[in-house]
Amino acid sequence: MDGPDPGLDDVIESVIRCGGSTGYQMGLDDAGQLQLTATDDTRGDPPVKFVFSEQELWDYYVSCTAPSSISRDTPWEHGSC
Repeated sequence: MDGPDPGLDDVIESVIRCGGSTGYQMGLDDAGQLQLTATDDTRGDPPVKFVFSEQELWDYYVSCTAPSSISRDTPWEHGSC
């Protein structure tokens, strides 16, 4: 990845954007926690909440952006999200 690393808010926004591009409706609840509210046209009741520490999310981001010999075909990697 070229350039400076994104901030945590940027990583969360990228997750929301990528989810939306694949049919998931995602967002933040009133407490700022990431949640999945629907898939395609099916609403989740209650929403699925993602619980992670900032460090866990950052570690996940780093693992997704690290050079790898494994071919990944994800919207995030290709910059479409």
